[in-house]
Amino acid sequence: MTSNSSSNVAGILRRPFHMQRYILILFCFVFWGCDAIKPDLSIKQYERTALTFSHFGHWRITEDGEADGVRFFTLEGPSDLLILGQVYQQQDAVMLDDYVLWYTETFAEELPIGKVVDVRYSELQRQVDHLTLSGVREDFVLELFGQKLPFSREYLTLEQADKTLYLVYQSENGDYAKGQDAFQLLLKSIQF
Repeated sequence: MTSNSSSNVAGILRRPFHMQRYILILFCFVFWGCDAIKPDLSIKQYERTALTFSHFGHWRITEDGEADGVRFFTLEGPSDLLILGQVYQQQDAVMLDDYVLWYTETFAEELPIGKVVDVRYSELQRQVDHLTLSGVREDFVLELFGQKLPFSREYLTLEQADKTLYLVYQSENGDYAKGQDAFQLLLKSIQF
């Protein structure tokens, strides 16, 4: 992945979701942590304006909107777990590698304090029922007030009809495994 391709993508991709909001959530998790949330493993169905998916009861949909023709949504789980989604019309979609670079650069540019360092990318494959999805895993360190906090993001893309969905699963490395079942449940059930 090269930085040049992401600068070309900036004209295509839009920021309908508010990156500052995600950064604020990240800082809240880092500084204050979260109270232990008793896992509610009951499965809830979310449905709104052609977007449907299943999620566990202790995950909350904190954002679902549309701007400039892009649908976006956010699920927040316990600790620092986030699942973010953006749905683009097929003609506005870009390759996943370009989306990853754009997202990473946008996140780093909009950090009000601290900085992102030691960014590493690797390919990943995720099995969802009988389908194997290819994606990208990003590992990075957030340097903040002399502390180094390791995080991971998993990026996947799905296509349905004339739309492309980009999904991002983000967690602090120590909590990475905690949200895998929730991400898998969403992947198995999502319609957009």
